[in-house]
Amino acid sequence: MSDISSVATGLAQLCASALYQNGTNAASLSGRRTIIQRGWLTEAVMSGICGPQGGTDYVLVMPVQGAYRTIPEPLGWPCETGPITAPTVSLNVRGNTATVSIAAGSVPGGNVGLQVRADANAPFPDRLAAVHAVQPSDTSATIAAALAALFPGATTQGPTLTIPHAFGLTPATGGTGTAMRITRRQQQLFLVTLWSGAPEGRDALGSALDGALSGVTWFTASDGAQCQLKFAGSADIDTMQAQSLYRRDMRFNVIYDTTQTQAAAQMLFGAGVVHVQTPDGPVIQTFGSVIPDGLQ
Repeated sequence: MSDISSVATGLAQLCASALYQNGTNAASLSGRRTIIQRGWLTEAVMSGICGPQGGTDYVLVMPVQGAYRTIPEPLGWPCETGPITAPTVSLNVRGNTATVSIAAGSVPGGNVGLQVRADANAPFPDRLAAVHAVQPSDTSATIAAALAALFPGATTQGPTLTIPHAFGLTPATGGTGTAMRITRRQQQLFLVTLWSGAPEGRDALGSALDGALSGVTWFTASDGAQCQLKFAGSADIDTMQAQSLYRRDMRFNVIYDTTQTQAAAQMLFGAGVVHVQTPDGPVIQTFGSVIPDGLQ
């Protein structure tokens, strides 16, 4: 999830890549030694041998307090599904038996389930469906046992489970992914401050950075999120020129999202109810699979 720290870090990295286009072992775009970082210039740095007065320029990135406004996020906070990790477990059915297998050389993972068509003598309802969330420590035998425990009367022998009174088994496997939703969208003003020990250095650095960023409309925060970049003006500040410190403030509005992410499993079976109007009044009818009693 993006916040002002990940956005500020991403903006600092953007400035670094813009000024050192050929890497930090090569000269900067301004031709001067430049350090880019988050935060403010401390007194120790100002007076140190690597300070602006010693010939090192600085680019500092920080959010501006109070310069924040909210922007309407997508209505309803809809979720988007990210990459899905495929299951490594499979089920092979034959008659009223199902055999669990795990892909060779893989770590057990995913979800595995069965829907059972059962006759009238079965100790569970027809179309009962149950799912087991596979754990890395699982084996084919433990997965079969976990599924068997969800169907009264079922037995296991190693990786195979047998379900009495069943005349049809529907296997299903699914992977897991992530579901992400945008819960807040905002615009935050960031200050990119340039420090140099000479006005010529400040001008060279400012011109180089301004030109390099002028064509950038999007950048990546340190957490991988995309942020929109809008230039909001610049100004020279010479109140410390008596100390040979020359400053330029460049302002950028950054639009970024606050998000929530959670693990999400693929759906294996569906179940539900409908209200049907009859001459005797409304009747609730089920459709799809039957949910185990413990999950209703």
